[in-house]
Amino acid sequence: MALALVAIFFTFLQLAFGPIHDSVTIDLGREGKLVCDETYNADFAGVFYDVKMILKTLDGKSHRIGDVTFHDEGWSKRIATKRVGDWLIIPLDPGELVQIKMLNTVSGQLNDTTLQAFDLRKDLLYRQKFKDKPDHLFPGSSKVQDISGNAIEVSYEYKAKAEYPSEILVNQTLVYQIDPISGKLQTKEIRERVVQ
Repeated sequence: MALALVAIFFTFLQLAFGPIHDSVTIDLGREGKLVCDETYNADFAGVFYDVKMILKTLDGKSHRIGDVTFHDEGWSKRIATKRVGDWLIIPLDPGELVQIKMLNTVSGQLNDTTLQAFDLRKDLLYRQKFKDKPDHLFPGSSKVQDISGNAIEVSYEYKAKAEYPSEILVNQTLVYQIDPISGKLQTKEIRERVVQ
């Protein structure tokens, strides 16, 4: 009886904190299937779904998309793709920052971009429009609002250093254009920001 209780305790511990391995296949229609090997882990701070992604195309090719850590179990329901020329665009929202994976299905080239507000300070159009810089101590957030044609609209929330008050919380939307040759994101438009 005591041995059974100990076994039950360790089974519940395993189910609560992991690791638990699973395989999830996401049908992408004409693009093929996204085969995802998921490893669930948890601790007292949160839950973690470490996912390794491989695209299997209808013509039999396999492309390793990479690894992403999500923080909720419904991650697979939010995956959608968009085609721009030879590029398959896979926007992912594993947490506060959006990650965009762009795969050239002809050459196999993979571009992996995490859109962080802090990196706006490197953007030429941003620097021309605003003198302040996003605060590097506050990571902020980013989220894909829309993908239309070869444009991706992304909203950011970040703290900007200002003269007075010393920091302001800002909502900012940028529109990026996907270069059909390189698969890189190029800033097309910076919309007016909203100070909270």
